[in-house]
Amino acid sequence: MPLGCVNAQQRLAAAGAHIPTTPVTLPLFGYNDPSVNAVCGCKSPYVKRDAFVGDDVCVSKESQKLAKKETDDASSNFAIDESKDDIPYGPCKPGQFWRRAQVGDYVCVTFERPMSVAAENIAGGSHSTCL
Repeated sequence: MPLGCVNAQQRLAAAGAHIPTTPVTLPLFGYNDPSVNAVCGCKSPYVKRDAFVGDDVCVSKESQKLAKKETDDASSNFAIDESKDDIPYGPCKPGQFWRRAQVGDYVCVTFERPMSVAAENIAGGSHSTCL
């Protein structure tokens, strides 16, 4: 079969590349390993978002409260509840989208929120004490 007829995932697998199939937490900025470096914190008035375990992105207190509310309300925002190991899966209700604060963040939120979260992820590094 010509190379152009094989999708990218098949080409990567054929080349021996490991393709993860489960969500993983990725560092969004800095290196926050206390065994190697000092633990990063947030510059005042910012706080850690804590949208998920290990979420060290520095945001406003209002955004932190909103992320907590979104996470607390997550189970009621799915059109289909296909829970596995207490992790909800399935499509969001109409008019809602995945928040995507990290790879695998399946919390359903309003249309504008994923863009706000992406902006927080980018700006969070400049609000950290690690820079």
